[in-house]
This record gives sequence, C-alpha cells and structure tokens, in this order.
Amino acid sequence: MVIRFVIDYLDAIEIAKKLDEHAATPGYKKPLLFGMPISIKENIRVILFNICAVPFVHTNVPQSLVSYGCTNPVYGTTTNPYNPERVPGGSSGGEAALIATGGSLLGIGTDVGGSVRIPSTFCGIAGFKPSSIRFSHTFTTSSVPGRQLVTSNEGPMAKSITTCIEYLKVAWSDLFLYDIDPFVPPVTWQEKMFTSEKKLRIGFYTHDGFITPTPANQRAVLEAKKILEDLGHTLVPFRVPQPEKMFRLFAGGVSADGGKYLTNKLKQDIVLPECSVHPVMLLPISIQRIIARFISYPRLRTLLTSLPNNNLRDVYGKIEGYRSDFVNEMMLHNLDALLCPAMV
Repeated sequence: MVIRFVIDYLDAIEIAKKLDEHAATPGYKKPLLFGMPISIKENIRVILFNICAVPFVHTNVPQSLVSYGCTNPVYGTTTNPYNPERVPGGSSGGEAALIATGGSLLGIGTDVGGSVRIPSTFCGIAGFKPSSIRFSHTFTTSSVPGRQLVTSNEGPMAKSITTCIEYLKVAWSDLFLYDIDPFVPPVTWQEKMFTSEKKLRIGFYTHDGFITPTPANQRAVLEAKKILEDLGHTLVPFRVPQPEKMFRLFAGGVSADGGKYLTNKLKQDIVLPECSVHPVMLLPISIQRIIARFISYPRLRTLLTSLPNNNLRDVYGKIEGYRSDFVNEMMLHNLDALLCPAMV
C-alpha cells in the first residue's frame, strides 16, 4: 500500500493558532468542527475558515484529473489501501486512500463524473456529491475549464456518511458561501427536510443496459434495497433511458473541445501510460472513428465516437434534452430518488 500526500504542517499550525485566538474571545461559540484536522484534494484552494477546521494535508490526484487511477509524475502513485495491486479510484483517490487507512477523519474531494463517489466505493468509505452549484467553483481547479453543462463540485468524504452529513450541516449553516460567491444559491441546511419521516418511492437498477457492474456492486444495490424496504420505503424497478446515449453526451460535454485543451496541457509534461488515450483526441475525427471499430471495451469505443469537433452547441442542446427525458422518466414513475451501482 502506498499513499502519497503533502503535509501542510506550518500552515496548519498557523491556522490552529488563529482559531485559538478566536476561541479566547468572550462569548465565542465554537462551530461543530472547530479545530478538526481535515484533508484536502490537491486541486482545491483552501477556504475553510467558516467551519473552523484545520486543513493539514493535500492529497494525491491522477495526472489530468481524468482517471480511475491515482498516479502523476510529481508525487507518484497512490494504491488501494487494501490491495497494492489495485487502484484507489479517481480522481479523489488520494483522499479515499488516506481516509480508509485512518490518516484523516474527514476529507474534501471534487466530483464531475464520479471522482468522489468512485474512489469512495473502491476504498470502502462514504462520499457525497452535492448538486453542482451548492459549493462555490471559485476555489477549485478544473481539469477542463468551460464545461458549462458538465460541472464539478466539492464533496465530503469520510469513513461514515454521518461524518459527511455533519460537515454539510456546518458548511450550510449560514450564507458564508453565498457571501463570498453570489453564484451559490442562498440556501442553508434544511433540517426539517432531512429529518422528515415521509416514506419515499425509490427507483432502483442493478445495471443500466450499457455497462454491467461486477456481481458485488449489483449485490450491494439489492442489499440496500432490502434495508430501505424494511424501513417502509417503496422500491420500484427503473429503466435508464438510452444509457449509451447518456455516456456519449457525457463524454462530449466533459471534453468540451474534443480533448484539445487537456492534450495541449500534457504536451510539455511527462505523459503517464494512463493518459496515453488523450493524444488520440487530437487525431482527425474520421481517424478516431476508425480506431474505435477495433476497440472492444464499450466505454472507450463510445468515447472515441463521442468527442465534439466544432459543434459544441449541438452537444449542449442534446444534453439539455436528455436531462429532460431522464427527469420525465422519474416523474412518470413518481420517484423521489434513485438507487444504483456506484459506477453505473
């Protein structure tokens, strides 16, 4: 097992001293997470003063931030905490591995298409991705700027979902985020909604019809389904509308320019094997389509036939249309939520 991170020891000490000064003020009420050491994903600039936690370490990420692994030329490789022959997931893999081994109680990752949720699953911890603008985008570095319809967001990671919830309660306890970034909705934590005992109608699926998850992932869904049913909730089968189209639109939206920005960033760097697919993005579209014919892995094959060339407006228009179709499918079955495998 190998875990890579950079300890911000001196900065952490200074932050802790400032917090102690605040705590000495008469009548000062300590926030719930006051003084708690917290780990931060490498691409996040530290703004945590409203919750009064102490960021003490930046954790490892994969080169490009677009990978299920966790390797880069600067810090090296982070492996899975349970099996060094396996990856910890990405791109918040350093966070997940550190938390799983007890090196941090609470961490903050970022997530576009699973970068909190996937490593949390791989490392056996809890992770939560809020809606895309519930946290400010001002303080994070994106792998590809300008993706207006496929955006990243910060999310808490911990050994238990309870810890993640407590973090969100504190982070959304006031309008601090809105005050520093007016693009964030002025919405605080909704305790009444959270503690509601209303029975929910939840859709579920064990595979989406495009990618079949491992048996363990499918079994986890069925076990969670039974627990929810025992609590009195109603679980009904759900069919993902046109799953291959969904992945195709995601690939087009997440690259935004056919991969040119990301590939140009890598030109002057050491390109690791897991990023070797990126230069292919600069090949003519016709060549990409030919290469795709000889690739058996469905996601990679679809990726090479999905990257936009010049018509980003068309891609965004189709994403908006697909979102409506997906929501309409949920509304048709009167669903409050969906239960599904972590990676599908």
